Amino acid sequence: MRTALIIDDDRSIVTTLEICLEELGFSVNSASTAAKGLELLKAHHSEIVFLDLKLPDQNGLDILSEMVVSEPLSSIIIITAYATIDTAVKAVKMGAFDYLPKPFTPAQITRVIEMIKRVNKLESQIRTLKGITQEGGLLTRSRRMTKILKTARQIADSTATVLITGESGTGKGLLARLIHDWSHRASAPFVMVDCAGLHESLLESDLFGHRKGAFTGAIQDKEGKLKTADSGTVFLDEVSEMTPSIQAKLLRFLQSREFERLGDTASIKVDVRIVGATNKSLEDLITEGRFRQDLYFRMNVVELNLPPLRERPEDIRILAEFYLKRFALLNEKIVSGFSDDTLERLESYKWPGNIRELVNVIERGTILCQGKQLTLRELPPHITDLNQLSGTRENFKSLSEIEKNHIQFVLTHTDSIDEASKVLGIDPATLWRKRKKYNID
Repeated sequence: MRTALIIDDDRSIVTTLEICLEELGFSVNSASTAAKGLELLKAHHSEIVFLDLKLPDQNGLDILSEMVVSEPLSSIIIITAYATIDTAVKAVKMGAFDYLPKPFTPAQITRVIEMIKRVNKLESQIRTLKGITQEGGLLTRSRRMTKILKTARQIADSTATVLITGESGTGKGLLARLIHDWSHRASAPFVMVDCAGLHESLLESDLFGHRKGAFTGAIQDKEGKLKTADSGTVFLDEVSEMTPSIQAKLLRFLQSREFERLGDTASIKVDVRIVGATNKSLEDLITEGRFRQDLYFRMNVVELNLPPLRERPEDIRILAEFYLKRFALLNEKIVSGFSDDTLERLESYKWPGNIRELVNVIERGTILCQGKQLTLRELPPHITDLNQLSGTRENFKSLSEIEKNHIQFVLTHTDSIDEASKVLGIDPATLWRKRKKYNID
């Protein structure tokens, strides 16, 4: 079902929108404050957001900028009084889709939703013509990534626990959110737990909850994330950082779907789908005695391994252009593209921080850029000084690594195994053996 979010403290406006949107087949959430609206948007992806510019706790423009970056596929409609039309126009320049002046009619609501539908269809057709796949915040030309997205969609509606692996910054959180949004749980909460960012006792309380007095500072009962996400999805980021005691408690939950809060003996049963993520090898941690093998098997029902950006170089340009457009809108900049040498430098850099690093570089460059094109002057020194590293021992590669990278490159830029074999000068059977040797999909 299509989803919409209304952020407005005027009850009559909210009611009008709810009635109209529900008649159009939308599932609707609403909030009367900016803080609650942002909370709902993070928990439930919304295809369309109706945002009032004047909210009791914050200016609508302030949270618009956050929404444009964090939820790039949400179409945001500004609700405004006639006296603030100029501000509404500014909001559109910042990335909002359109605005509705108060008072508005159901016909106006229907018309703007039809406009969104037509624009989204045209953008989808353009991406298809360019060979680009876009799902949520994940954008790719890579056949390997497209296969991963296809698998994720296939398993989304199952009850299987999913383990997403890959280096930091490759988009594990985005993929977890997509799996939730594609599933029948999409209208229920999506809740993230940072297993690396909390001390053991705080993590246990955050995940399972606690009773008042369970430990020093527990001044009231707390509902844990598992309970909060009932009927939805809990995303456990960096599961490798869990201590043995929490691993044991999580294992029990995965086996029975029951748990106890800290300081409580009563069992709580919930229907929650677990998606875990890690940037470390759990097999190595099992060997070292730092991760339970039985928990690994419980979590690894389906594993999705996201490749680093350096192994999908065909995606660098489209990602850079996508984020340049978004940050130019957000910062009201006229910059609309890259100089040729800048694109060449971006595509030759290895991106150890993956997509997260690329996004930061593009944001920095957009802010610093004074012209219509982002140039080498706006890139950070560690990227512009790339040539200074050539010839150093740290950049030496083995022949097998060079062969693997070249095979991946050719497979990415050809349409079939037969074509790739001809380009490489080997027969398909040899190519199959080399793909198996190097674990190339």
